[in-house]
Amino acid sequence: MVMDMATATAMATARRRKPSVLFSSVTPLALAVGCAAIPAFAGDWKITPSIMVQETMTDNVSLSSRNEHSDLITDVSPGIRIDGSGGRAKLNLDYRLHKLYYLHDASSGDGQSSSRNGYDTQHSLNAFGTVEALENWFFIDASGRISQQSISPFYGSTSTSVNVNTDNNTTETSTYRLSPYFRGRLGGFADYLLRYSVSTTKTDTGYSNDSDSRELLLNLKGVTP
Repeated sequence: MVMDMATATAMATARRRKPSVLFSSVTPLALAVGCAAIPAFAGDWKITPSIMVQETMTDNVSLSSRNEHSDLITDVSPGIRIDGSGGRAKLNLDYRLHKLYYLHDASSGDGQSSSRNGYDTQHSLNAFGTVEALENWFFIDASGRISQQSISPFYGSTSTSVNVNTDNNTTETSTYRLSPYFRGRLGGFADYLLRYSVSTTKTDTGYSNDSDSRELLLNLKGVTP
């Protein structure tokens, strides 16, 4: 018979505006390759490579209110998807590389052109993986996300996998998180969770600040008969 349940939680968080050393060398391709190594565990794994070509026609590629320019944009997009679980590992990863080609190759509404065709590269990533390193005790979670987001809220809010407009109001934002934790029971009277998380967020423009965070969480939950 359960008469009372007590829960105690302690959490400490630290944030700073300096790029993390741990993630400074992480690239989308390296993350994809690293996660792809997880299927070495026995189990059911599905790896699906793909390539897509998408055409977008617009009458105002720079989203300008004064100098509107039409354009036809070709998005050549190879990608890989990994889904599976086996042994003590689980992974869901969807990564795609976008290469954008502009018919008129206009980067802004001021009449100037650029030679960015084929060089306008955007990444799209949504990944989460977990490993049970020590059975029923030590676990490691890892996640990564890359998307295109607005810099200024006055031009509307967006969070998409690819941005074909040339309004210079979007930035590619990448967030990576690594979280090892211990989970178990203290005697027969309490469950515990000790988790440490480190995450970093980066953008590809100087208009937005990069940030890192560290978090330590201790949770005790007891059941007293």
